[in-house]
Amino acid sequence: MSLVRFFLICMLILPSAFAFSQKNREGKKYIVTLQTGVNFGANTKGASFGYFINKKSILSLEFSALEGRSNDDDFEEEDNGQLYLLSYQFIPSSTFYISPSLYYLNQVKADDFDFNADFEYRPTNKTHYTTLGIGFRIGNQWDWDNFSLACDWAGIFREISVIEEDGPGVDDRYPINISFLNLRLGYSF
Repeated sequence: MSLVRFFLICMLILPSAFAFSQKNREGKKYIVTLQTGVNFGANTKGASFGYFINKKSILSLEFSALEGRSNDDDFEEEDNGQLYLLSYQFIPSSTFYISPSLYYLNQVKADDFDFNADFEYRPTNKTHYTTLGIGFRIGNQWDWDNFSLACDWAGIFREISVIEEDGPGVDDRYPINISFLNLRLGYSF
């Protein structure tokens, strides 16, 4: 409960404390970011290139590599893949933004593992799928002269089309996915 309260206080206080962010976006044309977080049930690391339409709007193309492994007593799973997003980021206040997007996801999930003859740990039960979908994220972006710090606090993604699917786990795919706490560091010019 205290963590939720902390995030709510941050969401209310931080926009007014960084009221200069909108002014610092004036005259900027491009932004390049590096990012990390959690998307589609996997850890992600990526980069993006954005174009400032104006000081309240950014159109960006994002690429993220998905890597994840969960391991508990009853179940092991490994996720790998690539995520491409075309996003429109609308910043109605100084720092708060909403960001609808279109995505292309190419993901491989493995849920059974074994050791080979060289004692290497390898997946034996892989499911591959490629999907297209839409997403919606909310967050904050703080801008200084040429430095930018942003966090997608939460997001939801819904697949709208399956391009390809292959493997024993195709029925286990979730059509709705979430993202949370995606941190982005950027340079704007």
